[in-house]
Amino acid sequence: MSKFRVVIFDMDGLMIDSEPVHSKAFERVFEECDKIPNLDTEGMVDYVIGIRDKDNWQLLKDRYGFVEDVDYLVERRRKIYLELLEKSIQLREGFRELFDTLKKNDTRLAIASASPMEQVNIIVDKFGMRDDFDALVSADDLKESKPNPEVYLVTAKKLAVSPENCVVMEDTQTGVESGRNAGMRVIVVPSQYTKDQDFSKADLVANSLEDKKIYSFLGIG
Repeated sequence: MSKFRVVIFDMDGLMIDSEPVHSKAFERVFEECDKIPNLDTEGMVDYVIGIRDKDNWQLLKDRYGFVEDVDYLVERRRKIYLELLEKSIQLREGFRELFDTLKKNDTRLAIASASPMEQVNIIVDKFGMRDDFDALVSADDLKESKPNPEVYLVTAKKLAVSPENCVVMEDTQTGVESGRNAGMRVIVVPSQYTKDQDFSKADLVANSLEDKKIYSFLGIG
């Protein structure tokens, strides 16, 4: 049995390698609105990973001078992203093995995502995992973005478990801070897009989802 009663997964970037898909959807909206985005060293649009779409678009609207309404920008990108998500998304390497091992050890599992529930639904249904999760929390349930702890506190409340009995798995600095602000332990598995962020507040920084340090920390290996 795991040392912890509950493991809560972030979805985008942790469970799935979604950042290139997100970036492509942002790029297409920029093109439609005759705007040219700044790209980072990975060739990605410079949106903020790990916060709600509406908050991202407000930042981008202020930065680039979009005349379109934020709600329009959110909805247009949403439609493009959903098309891309269903066609091309895959689980990050090592996630399924870790997930199955936790289930065998009677660990309760949840998703706590800053993405809308329709995106969470696509992922759990695409990979046949819906019945294996004890709770699904999305941006639809929230008023605040990470690093506010709301997403993780709402998840703990749904599971009727105290925060100190939960471990969060994240891939971003804002996610780590959100989990710590909720009073939970945090494992971070950086992606190639977040590897240079500050993870000093994490309890464990892992090299990949296959890293045996994760299994040792959780008491399942």
